Amino acid sequence: MFRIFKIALLTLIAMCTIFVSGFFIVLGWYSPSCGEDSEAVAFVRSLSEERLGKLYFDFESLSKSANVQPVYSSYGDGESLPSQFLDLKIVKMRPSRGYILVEGCMDHGVVMSFDGLKKRTKKKITLSWGEVPPDSGHEVIWVER
Repeated sequence: MFRIFKIALLTLIAMCTIFVSGFFIVLGWYSPSCGEDSEAVAFVRSLSEERLGKLYFDFESLSKSANVQPVYSSYGDGESLPSQFLDLKIVKMRPSRGYILVEGCMDHGVVMSFDGLKKRTKKKITLSWGEVPPDSGHEVIWVER
């Protein structure tokens, strides 16, 4: 009796180990990249100067709207993205906080930050990526002329 119980327990442990290992392997294959060489950074860098300017002013208008929502999302975590942002490959926007999350990677991501929305500073969009140096960085991708 004890021998059957021991075999059953070892079999259960082995099956759980295989399942958990497989889960982490699959999760690793599908985890997005948020580094400088990621698809998200490449997408943002591919946007034209004209599109970035329009993006800034659409985002600014939305952030000042009386009906602005805390979160707009492509994945149902908040309100749906407004039509003027549907061509963008983004995860979510927070107009009242001044940023767009292009891609998320656990506790860091690829982010477009909008300066000059509430203060009288130069209007600009800064792209940032990664978690900590040397794998993180930022660059100004648009400045109002």
